Amino acid sequence: MNMFPQHARKAVIENETILYWNTQRMYTPGGQRMVARHFTVGDLPQKDVVFIDLDRHITGIIPDCILTENAIMDAYDKNQYHPPGSQDDYCALRTLFSLKDKLVKLFV
Repeated sequence: MNMFPQHARKAVIENETILYWNTQRMYTPGGQRMVARHFTVGDLPQKDVVFIDLDRHITGIIPDCILTENAIMDAYDKNQYHPPGSQDDYCALRTLFSLKDKLVKLFV
């Protein structure tokens, strides 16, 4: 059963493809805004996802994950992510944070 409606959108900002959505969970009056992007480490074939929960101030890395709202929220809810730990993780997260002001405007 699909627990999460497919209402995520993609935006390309400064050559980065970003997935963004509002889960509608009532953590704040505006819900729960999430942003995510893929990144790869070196020549590895897997693509990890870095995400930011803009309202709860949670960041994380989901290893080998497809870039869909369902896959990300499933891992998020099951706590199947880890905080950034490697230099590559921090670089991916820094890229997402550098776009934060532009990302927040997507939800307006």
